[in-house]
This record gives sequence, C-alpha cells and structure tokens, in this order.
Amino acid sequence: MASQNIRQFVIENGPGKFDLAASLFTGTGRRHPNVVEFSLQGIPEPFAVAITGIEQEDGSGESWNFKGLAYQHFKLGDSVKGYFSSLTRKGIVRVGGVQ
Repeated sequence: MASQNIRQFVIENGPGKFDLAASLFTGTGRRHPNVVEFSLQGIPEPFAVAITGIEQEDGSGESWNFKGLAYQHFKLGDSVKGYFSSLTRKGIVRVGGVQ
C-alpha cells in the first residue's frame, strides 16, 4: 500500500513567497532545478524541494498547497506534497508516494 511509504513532517521555517514561486517558474529541469529549502521539525539539515506545482489554499495570497520533488545529493527523488504559509513560514509536508 503506497500510504505506508508516506512520511509527514512539520515545517518550522521555509522560503518567502517570491522564492517559492521562483522555484516553480525558473527551474531548469531535472538536471538543474531551482530548489527551495524548508527547515523540518526534528531534522537537522535543510530539506530541499524542487517545486512542480502551487495553488492558493484559501485566496489570502499567503496560504499555499504545493507539490514537488525532494532534492538530495544532486538528484531529484521522492515526490513531495504539502501546505505552507508564506506569512508564518510554517506548514506540513508529506514525502513519498503522494503525487
């Protein structure tokens, strides 16, 4: 079952609105994606994501649903999906089996 491979994390800090959008619109493909970094609760190193989709969550212009691909060791990996507030810089991210 795919849901067994999903890991969920709390985003404690993340990118600004411009950087979030820039990752979507200025990425140069799978070889050189423009990534953003999130600080996750309980994880010491930054979590890099190449954003592949963003939608407004509530129309406020500060609340976003996003999806993307994890970026580690110079390659794209697991699928990523989450919610993020560019106002508070907090949210939730699910990694693996979610796209």
